[in-house]
Amino acid sequence: RAAEAGKHDIAIHYLRQYLEFAPDDVEAQVQLVEQMKKRNPAGRPPSELIFLYDRILRLDPERHAIRREALAACLKSTRYNDAATH
Repeated sequence: RAAEAGKHDIAIHYLRQYLEFAPDDVEAQVQLVEQMKKRNPAGRPPSELIFLYDRILRLDPERHAIRREALAACLKSTRYNDAATH
């Protein structure tokens, strides 16, 4: 509900709490990434966002859209070795 109401910080908080109990829930991790991108759409991607992309891809390597986002985030952060991995 917080995400639907545009309260990104609260949605991020609740998703992080949920992921402590269900760390393998890929859909919740994707939702967390989306909320984090909405909270800071214009800034450089933080390391935490790249970490989440990597965690999602370790659990589900067939998520090609996430892989493209991870590649773009790594390039923006000048993490070229990580970008080459994706």
